[in-house]
Amino acid sequence: VKTGKRSQYELILRCIMIVTSVVPPDLPMQTAMAVNTALIALVRSSVYCTEPFRVPTAGKIDCCLFDKTGTITSDRLVAEGVMSEPLGKDATLKQPVDSCRNAAIVVGGCHALLEIEGKTFGDPLEKAALLGIKWKYDPSSHTASPKIGDDIKRTWANAENTSVKILVRNHFASALQRMSVVADVKVDGTGKRWSLVKGSPEMIKTLLKTVPAGYESSYRGLAEKGMRVIALAHRELSSDESSRVGSQAAPLTREEAESDLVFAGFFAFACKVRADSAEIIHALKASSNNVMMATGDATLTALHVGNEVGISQGGLDGAMILSINSSGSLEWQSARVNDDGKPSNVIPYEGTSIPELSKKFSLCVTGKSLNAAATAPGDLWEHLGDVAIYARMSPDDKERVLKRLKTQGHHTLMCGDGANDVGALKQAHVGVALLSGFGSANTKKQEGAGAAMSTKTETFAEKMARVREQ
Repeated sequence: VKTGKRSQYELILRCIMIVTSVVPPDLPMQTAMAVNTALIALVRSSVYCTEPFRVPTAGKIDCCLFDKTGTITSDRLVAEGVMSEPLGKDATLKQPVDSCRNAAIVVGGCHALLEIEGKTFGDPLEKAALLGIKWKYDPSSHTASPKIGDDIKRTWANAENTSVKILVRNHFASALQRMSVVADVKVDGTGKRWSLVKGSPEMIKTLLKTVPAGYESSYRGLAEKGMRVIALAHRELSSDESSRVGSQAAPLTREEAESDLVFAGFFAFACKVRADSAEIIHALKASSNNVMMATGDATLTALHVGNEVGISQGGLDGAMILSINSSGSLEWQSARVNDDGKPSNVIPYEGTSIPELSKKFSLCVTGKSLNAAATAPGDLWEHLGDVAIYARMSPDDKERVLKRLKTQGHHTLMCGDGANDVGALKQAHVGVALLSGFGSANTKKQEGAGAAMSTKTETFAEKMARVREQ
């Protein structure tokens, strides 16, 4: 250019010719054929790709996040039982149908189920709960009532004179960790207006007028067994509050309806781990992938499943949970607690090396503590890949974690359901959405005479053997 022998246009054209001569002319065609071959192989394995441009990226994955319910475990929840007062370590879990009247009323009335062409649709947890307590729901009249039959034995009388008519629904919100309804409750022929609330035990505890003794230990005992635990509460509305329900001038607010509640019990659900989940996670780890769990369930429940499939190790003694203490500061607390309910080991958050700590313990973080760590002194957000369990995560929290991992240079995979996790699935380099509705398919058969048969499906090893043959 300086000597004037070549113009700027000619020089640019010459550079383009050199670059194009280096790249084989059939490379784009070969790449397209490779992607199409991969798509055909995926279809044969019942995997349908909606964005083919992500296929080449899949080979660079180094960080995998899995949802729990419906992904690592089946999407079929089984109602295990209800635990009411008196609470404590020795408290027993009663069969759902044997629950006390108030617990049954909360479960029967506090839900968002609907019926279309004779079929009931809604949250699988709510369907399992209603089935467990043996209640029925009439969507046309918004009324739930106990099923009556000679083979149904309850611990309370006059079931035929008990009903719950839903008036107002405050739907479940991830940020609030609860849902509630205002309903007309008929007991022994007498009608009263109640507020019925259910949600996470941590959140319901803050809404109770009086927290019963043994609340925390009972909840922990159920969660440590891998159960999903829902707390139930209720309150009879005053005459003034009842008159404001549905009012346009001064309606009863959600905050008012969900305050000063009376504890009704814990409802525990079990969810079987898929038969090949541990094998798949082991294969991913063996290929140098970092595997984590991101779920909305409780930390102890997620930790139990994580230990079962190999995402975390060491049980309660080998796990540290990032928590906010009474003074409002962050600290790492052992998942194992002493008899007095205090963690057996506490490590300060500030000044602790996350990579070094992750070599000794399986690190667990909740959505609340994760957001608090964003403004606290410490470097957790710089080492998100060292965390094993992300619990009590909202869809937005999962999306932020994946976005941060991408900015740190990781190639991410998110595996979850296509409804709640849609934001995280789109944010990841590769998003795998699992179809729901397969119940206990691909789960181990439960031992015992009354165990239900599980559907026979192709295992991970059989699928990999078939892929190699292709």
